[in-house]
This record gives sequence, C-alpha cells and structure tokens, in this order.
Amino acid sequence: MLILSDCLEQVSLNELEKLVTNRISEGKCIEYKREFYRLDSKVPADKEKQHEEMLKDISSFANTLGGDLIIGISENDGVASEVHGFDVSDGIDSLKRRILDITHRWLEPRASIIIHSVDVGQKKAVLIIRIAKISIAPHRVIYKGSFGQFWARSSAGTYQMDTFDLRQAFTNSKNLEDQIEGFRTERIEAIAGNETLIPLSGSPKLICHLIPLGAFTSEIELTPSEIKGQLANLPLLHFTGGWSDKIQFDGLLVFDNSATLSSGYVKVFRNGIIESVADDITQCNPLINAVQIPYFKHDYVKNIISTIPNYLKVYAALNVQLPVLCCLTLTGVKDMRIYYNGFQRSESPVDSDIVKLEQIEITELSIVDCASILRPAFDKLWNAAGQERCFLYNEEGKFLGGFS
Repeated sequence: MLILSDCLEQVSLNELEKLVTNRISEGKCIEYKREFYRLDSKVPADKEKQHEEMLKDISSFANTLGGDLIIGISENDGVASEVHGFDVSDGIDSLKRRILDITHRWLEPRASIIIHSVDVGQKKAVLIIRIAKISIAPHRVIYKGSFGQFWARSSAGTYQMDTFDLRQAFTNSKNLEDQIEGFRTERIEAIAGNETLIPLSGSPKLICHLIPLGAFTSEIELTPSEIKGQLANLPLLHFTGGWSDKIQFDGLLVFDNSATLSSGYVKVFRNGIIESVADDITQCNPLINAVQIPYFKHDYVKNIISTIPNYLKVYAALNVQLPVLCCLTLTGVKDMRIYYNGFQRSESPVDSDIVKLEQIEITELSIVDCASILRPAFDKLWNAAGQERCFLYNEEGKFLGGFS
C-alpha cells in the first residue's frame, strides 16, 4: 500500500516532511536513501556496484508490491529522520532520463516507473521513484549481459529470490496472463459475432484494448462520474461528426451518434479497462481493381497512434497505475489486402478472419514516440498480408504518417 499520495505529481515538500513528523518506517512499499547512487564514480568497480544497487532496489519493488524509493531523506533505524535532498545542480531532467535509460536497458522485462522531484531549495531536491508492482513476469537484473538475479522485498529490506519465490512469481504471472487472455478472447469473440456494446454499421472491425494489470491484481474501482470527467480524452477511433455518452452499470460508453447504426464506440470499464472499437476499416478502390477487393484503410494506423496518448491521459488523471497492455485486434478481415507502397497492393490476402496484433506493454504515461512503441503491432498486420514490415515506417523505423 502506498504511503504517499496516489497522484505522485501532487507530492509536495510538506507531505515529505510528514514522513519525518509521523515517524514513518521503511517497509515493503517504501525505502529511504540519503544520497543518490554514484553512477559516475571514477572507480570502475564502485560505478558497477552502484548501477547494480539501483537496479536491485528498483526490481525488488517491482517483484513485490511496488512502492516508492525516496532519495534525499535520511533514516535512523529505518525511520524517516530528515528531509534534506541531494545536489541536482547538473539538472534533474537529465538525471530522470538516465534512470529510465538504465532501467530500460538492464531490467528484463522493463519495469514500470514514474519519477517525481520535489525542490527543497539551494539546488537540492528529493527524488521519488515510484515502481509499479509485478508485470507479466518477474524482473531480473541483466547488468552488462550477465544472467542476472531476481530480487524482492520484505519488511526487513531487499533479498534475493529463491527457487520457491520464483516458482510462486511465475505461477502468479501465468494466472495473470491467463486472466488477461481470457478477457481479451471473450470480448473479441463477442465483437466478431456482432455482440457489440452498441449496434455497429459494418463487419470488419478494429478493436483496441488498453488493459491495466491492476484491473486483475488490485482493486481499481472507477465511478462513471469520474470517467465522465475525462470525456475530452476519450476520442473515437473513427469519428464521423457526432457522439454521445451513456452511463452504464459497469462504466461509461461513448459512441458515434451520427447515424442509426454507429461507426464505433469507446467503453471505459470500472476496473480501468478501455475498449475502443471502430468499423468501416476497409475500402474498395475501383481505380485499382474492377473486382471489389477490400483493402485496409491505413489511416487507422495514424488514428491509433494519435488516440492512445489521449486514453493514457485518462489513466494519469484517474491515478490508474502502470503498466498497461495495448492489445490491437482486427476481425472480419479474411481476404483483406494491404497497400504497401503508394498504390502497390499486397498479392497475399489475409487468410484469417481474426488477426491479433503484437501485445505492447506501456510503462510510461507520457509517451514521447507512440509510433515507435506501436510499430511491432503494425509490422505484424503487414506480415499477415505477406509483407516483411509495415511500410508506413521507413527502414530506420521512423513513422512516415502515410505512404512515401
């Protein structure tokens, strides 16, 4: 259980000082460090040790209950004793980027962390690294290519996970993976069978599921009124000019109301799962083929890339914790083809009615380059039509925004 505010960005110096006043002890979900890790130590052995120490601390939170690693607060016998900060005269933003770079490179799988700094004056700050609880699999430290170790936390501190701990962690991960896949499969089958949350106008459909792991591992209970307050961040994947919203027992539904049959909807469930569905995702171009062969509307790639960051703003505003899985699926697309370079078309039709794209784990709410993160999913869609990659990206992986 988090000690500090659920909304990390709202944590102030006053709240940190209450940790000292109330004599809050270290535990599974909170740890204090007086100084920041010596990541630039001139002694190679010490530098390596400091990198491993930071990775060990962060992964131990991720492999247990998650929590806050607070740097710049002294402790006495594990009890917060003084808020003093540490020197950040070289720049706090570059320090945050470095932490993210190290954890992304040397933890497998990536840990989901948020970093917040609190200014304490005289070019000093307290740094709070908030780590989300376990992902699909336990995290291990793979610093400098080593096989690595798994770490966890108890009330007494950090310890190396033994065989029993690992077996339990992987079992829990498997159970979580099964729950996620069960939910996704159930919803895909319903939507493919036209059992949608509101009647839609077409058969081929695009489904975007954003699934916070907390939807299955903790109590996320969003109210419809809270969700309704985020309507500005709930755009439809296919917008035709009009929309309505409807409060339901299990969340809030936003849908296209421009015609008798809707072209799509967004549903936010109480447990934080977002389901966004669009139909009319194919087109036939008589200038290219006399026979009406359906082709994927590649504009939907741009729509997804621009829409998902809005959905993540909903999570940020409602304090839904990371990580979040992004799962894209197409239904009713058997025999669909794909343009792969201007007006050139794939000769190979999609041979399956349902295409599940690459599952993407999102570990940051502020995505700098959403296009890059989602590229593996779009590559898989182009693979389904016999192409080696998505040609909406160049060979260096830069999103072109359309065909070159």
